[in-house]
Amino acid sequence: MSRSSAFIISVIRAARNWVYAAGGRLSGLKLSILADAAFCAAALFAGCTDASIARARHEIASGDYRSAHQHLAAEAAKADQLSPSARRAVMDGLCLTEYQIGPPTYSLMRQLRTCATALNEPGSESGQMFAELSRKERDSLTKQVTAALAHRDIAGAEDAILRYRSTPGSNPQLAAVWTRRLWTIVNRDAMPERTSLTATISQISRQFRPQQNMSARQFHRWIEQNMTVDGNLMVSEVEVGKRTLDLWLGDNQLSNAAVNLDRFARVNDGLVARCHCNARTTVALKDSGLPAYLVRLDAASRNSEVLILDQP
Repeated sequence: MSRSSAFIISVIRAARNWVYAAGGRLSGLKLSILADAAFCAAALFAGCTDASIARARHEIASGDYRSAHQHLAAEAAKADQLSPSARRAVMDGLCLTEYQIGPPTYSLMRQLRTCATALNEPGSESGQMFAELSRKERDSLTKQVTAALAHRDIAGAEDAILRYRSTPGSNPQLAAVWTRRLWTIVNRDAMPERTSLTATISQISRQFRPQQNMSARQFHRWIEQNMTVDGNLMVSEVEVGKRTLDLWLGDNQLSNAAVNLDRFARVNDGLVARCHCNARTTVALKDSGLPAYLVRLDAASRNSEVLILDQP
């Protein structure tokens, strides 16, 4: 008997004794019936979880997965009150029913989350189902990435690549290939119209004369100074090439970078003056290598402009 049922029974006994002692209006027979009913209710309360699980199992056996899921979800809402075996049965049951019901009610991602939660329970039997769902999700995301790249859909490709990378069993080498292809698309699409940039480069070079005479170490330090806001470096890595500058952002640096885009334009202007060329700066997400920003020369404004790449 659970503690909650024992508590209810003790309360009922105390109430009955009080009524008898007070000489209540109810007859002894009515009191006896009332007490018996209360004891039955307490017994039913003690076994309601097991009864719900048994009912859900019966519904699963008969193919009524939706009804079974409803009963299991009600039990999962009070998971912290369940015994370890009952909690495992409930979580495994939710994994199974969502797998059987499937999309569109439960997406592959939702099924994966549910089955991953089930696997956290000792003795879970959801491992094989989780592996199958992971394979399906990887296959689905592979198709999404391929289609997005074919349609030059930068945001769609980024979203699918990130989700693929977080799916168990993903192939890091394949994700890296997709990322390189995505950068190729970004650079190609960001090409300015065929127009002379000579005047723009000359103007910027005059504005940034000191950067032209800096040593490699001094220029690197100048970039870091421009990338520092309120004493915090807003990039994780800085790689300086002859005509390119690669910057990397950690997850905790994204918000700071988003409100200081002018810093990226300034360091690209410095690189333009230094190489006296059409220089570019790429800003990538550190963990995935996916594009965040691209900085290029703009003939119309005669300075560097920051292209904000759609991010999921």
